[in-house]
Amino acid sequence: MAPSGGVRDLYPPTLDTNKVDPAIPANFSTNFKAAEIILRFNEYFVLDKPLKNIVITPIPSQNPNYRIKGKKLIVGLEGALKDSTTYTINFGDAIKDVTEGNVTKNFNYVFSTGSYIDSLSFKGKVHEAFSKLGVENATVMLYEENTDSIPFKEKPMYFVKTSKTGSFTMDYLKAGKYKAVALLDEDNNYLFNPKIEAIAFSDNQIEIPKLASDTLEDTFVLFKEDLKKQFVLEKKYTPQGRINLTMNRPSDDLAVSGVNGLELNPNWINYSSKRDSIEFWIDTNYTKEKFISILIDDKSNGHTDTIKITTPTPKKAQPSPFVINHNAKKGLGYHSDLSLLFNKPLSKIDDSKLKLELREQEVPLRVTQNSVREVIISSGWVPGKKYVLTIYPDAFTSILGESTDTVRVSFKYKEEKDYGKLFLNMEVEEGGYILQLLKEGKMVSQKTFKGDYFKHDYNQLAPGKYQLKLIYDESGNGKWDTGIYLKHLQPETVVFYSGEISIRQGWDIDITWKL
Repeated sequence: MAPSGGVRDLYPPTLDTNKVDPAIPANFSTNFKAAEIILRFNEYFVLDKPLKNIVITPIPSQNPNYRIKGKKLIVGLEGALKDSTTYTINFGDAIKDVTEGNVTKNFNYVFSTGSYIDSLSFKGKVHEAFSKLGVENATVMLYEENTDSIPFKEKPMYFVKTSKTGSFTMDYLKAGKYKAVALLDEDNNYLFNPKIEAIAFSDNQIEIPKLASDTLEDTFVLFKEDLKKQFVLEKKYTPQGRINLTMNRPSDDLAVSGVNGLELNPNWINYSSKRDSIEFWIDTNYTKEKFISILIDDKSNGHTDTIKITTPTPKKAQPSPFVINHNAKKGLGYHSDLSLLFNKPLSKIDDSKLKLELREQEVPLRVTQNSVREVIISSGWVPGKKYVLTIYPDAFTSILGESTDTVRVSFKYKEEKDYGKLFLNMEVEEGGYILQLLKEGKMVSQKTFKGDYFKHDYNQLAPGKYQLKLIYDESGNGKWDTGIYLKHLQPETVVFYSGEISIRQGWDIDITWKL
């Protein structure tokens, strides 16, 4: 039989304590003047992406070079080191054994060019300004110079990366005052690029206390500046004549129109609720040009542009089916009507080819076209009863002349007892606020109010877990505003209700939230 290979290696490489000098110079050396560091490990190892995984603080003037010789790692120090300074080499996930790839975790080599090792610490957390979630792999940086321009042009004195939860610990610091900044350093150069990177900063210098027992803690709110101008982020054209334009930011006043004789039917244009995307259709029977031009006029963002779109050739045309979706897959909501949403605009509706039944008895219905692709079916709904809507061929016809086959939609009209209720009382400081009710991260309701007290009854909530989110609307514009670093402007404050809000069928919950 084949040999078993012996006991599996479960342990990562460590410094070989059986050697007289496992590290030369020794770890935590003072008055350091060596040109290289020799680390002796207890087994053979590999070095994985050293320039990425190995972090040295303060950042040296030149990156070290790394060589493996047997079980030894030789770190060659290039360039001059600062006087009277404690350096930390954090090896991260760089050191792995050659057999099983076991990673040596939490291995630091510390030395000082002065007569003592700095032993102070700085702890904290970085969270995203709007979601309040911890930010992984953010770079927290400290500078001795206290100028606004320093993150743009100089690398930090000290830095550390955040964990998966957004927390960090920066060790071996010297006492003093520092400018503190956190970055999502997309280009890994330790410099702030506001076009692509999010930033967080302390309003004032932080002070590392002189006593090691007095560890400083701070929280950083990470945000991305709103510097982008309006532009078309994405454009799509389907052979059936549907065009989708996605903008990079919302708008309060956005409109599209045809250019060079192209006419757009206003009934065939759909704008998203935030006016950050547009879906519209053109009649392919009369549009045979290789290119079509669309004028976008966004008055709220001062943007006007003409977009040229290449139309597909007939060979590439893949007709898509005419599809109906509805809002009653889990039952039709109490006090709601049945919504039929089509994937293509409608040109004709024949309500004589619709039949609504209750207990196999036909009941009257009303048909209202809500938009170019949505139809509302209403009736004298009876709570707790099951209905069947039959859609016969030619009941709905798309602009391309298509109709569906016979479709049956079965659903129960929900009752009041199928829902829970939330009665909310809020006490806050005098000001303007935006209150959001969320379910699984998605917004269910949004209310704005001013003053120091707010009361609202949520009478029809589906069972599930909910969250309350309060935005301090300091600008009074009815939306959350991000920050601007050079203006020392922090993003508007966001607070979540800390308690659990579990809505159950037929249950009422009373909450008093004091801030």
